[in-house]
Amino acid sequence: MTNMNRQLLDDVATSVKSFCERGTEGGISTLKRDYKCALRLFEAVPSDDAFEDFMNATTLDVAGWLLGFPFELARAGMAVEAAHLQRVWSDIFERANFLGDRAVILAEAGKRDETFEQITELDKEFPDDVWVQIKIGDALKALKEPGQAEERYRRALAMPTDTYDREGARERLIPLLREQGRADEAQVLEMHTPDVQELCQALRSRWYLTKEEIHAILANREFFQPYLRNALANRARISRVPETPIDATDSQAIFLLTELGDESIIPDLIKCLKMSAEDLRLLYGDSLTEHLWLPVARLGRNHLEKIWEFVTDATADLYARHAAVAGVLAMHHLHPERRVEAVAFLQRLLSRTDVFPVDHLAGILCDCADSGLTEMTEQAKEFAARMDDDEGTPYPMATADDVRKAFRDGAQAGFISGRPHDVYAVNRRWQIWAERQEQRKSMDADEPGVASSAMPVVSRAKKVGRNDPCPCGSGKKYKKCHGM
Repeated sequence: MTNMNRQLLDDVATSVKSFCERGTEGGISTLKRDYKCALRLFEAVPSDDAFEDFMNATTLDVAGWLLGFPFELARAGMAVEAAHLQRVWSDIFERANFLGDRAVILAEAGKRDETFEQITELDKEFPDDVWVQIKIGDALKALKEPGQAEERYRRALAMPTDTYDREGARERLIPLLREQGRADEAQVLEMHTPDVQELCQALRSRWYLTKEEIHAILANREFFQPYLRNALANRARISRVPETPIDATDSQAIFLLTELGDESIIPDLIKCLKMSAEDLRLLYGDSLTEHLWLPVARLGRNHLEKIWEFVTDATADLYARHAAVAGVLAMHHLHPERRVEAVAFLQRLLSRTDVFPVDHLAGILCDCADSGLTEMTEQAKEFAARMDDDEGTPYPMATADDVRKAFRDGAQAGFISGRPHDVYAVNRRWQIWAERQEQRKSMDADEPGVASSAMPVVSRAKKVGRNDPCPCGSGKKYKKCHGM
């Protein structure tokens, strides 16, 4: 990497971190600095391949910054700059998203003619994109054209698409109808609830569920609790993954039953996790281990010995075992009365040298510090001192200095604050992953010799992106964890 590229990477890192930390409170001078930085980045990576290379060189959410920053500019009265930024970046990245957002920003700035020009362009390029229609509706609503906005929302509702996409149109159309005094029509839209057959089909056919579907499943506990328990029990009885595709019901069952407070799932969950590492990747990718801490933290308080047997079983998958430890570590946040037991579990674990690699144990200690478990301080100091004795040994997960710094700084954001902590948030993560998979398939289909096929319900293990959460469940980016 040249000095110029290194400087640009540093400047982008400053802008992205500043954007994440300040929320909507950036000053004009800061916004101008970041605006120039975004343009410099575009000049340095003027193609999708170049931008992908740049993304692989950083753990920062540059894509999220580029998509969100224009709205911050617009709120500060810099709509012209925001629209320009969206225009240039739409040439190489997320074109439909950028141009759809651009229409909204232009409309909110009162630039009527330019908004309609942008809408015309969107209609020409993306006539069948549901979210383009929704964003056009948002723009028309901002221009005080409720009739035209309603037409766009209804067009999106009528498209053959996913429930989540239709929900995006529905949640906009309902308040629009109420604002026009059409409460009866709004109520009809609000009353739609998927029936059991639709919900079972959703569970079998795709990785993620919408908020509406999750709410309906949780509301029908009488039917779905035994249905989901049966799905999980069936998975626990299978020692290896068969060749034919398997539905995603059992993966969802873990988190839906967690939401229902069903502690009986822990033994079957552990049986599932005792599959070989190869079969775990084949069946779940990282969709389970990334969020495994949640059922352990919420439901594992009466199963600590079973969890101990699992995490100390060296034949079980390392990442799944680490994620289970993270659940015990987070347990005291949800069940304060179990703090003493959680600390005893972790102290017992740290006294063993045959369970986890040293750097994994160091990572666990860092999480203890961020979780506010000050009872681990003395053991952490002793552990870091022992790591110092192994000079020259590479530690990709965490080093002795990381451990010392973590306990010196104390709890920061809190161990669970940045993690999805309910079934709704977990499904939102899965939805993002599924959408990215679809985008990759579309790109592959454009390449000669690459066959395109529908996304399987349960796929072979996906390649973990350098900027994705590490599948070990540490909460860190893959690049800064097991991708090193």
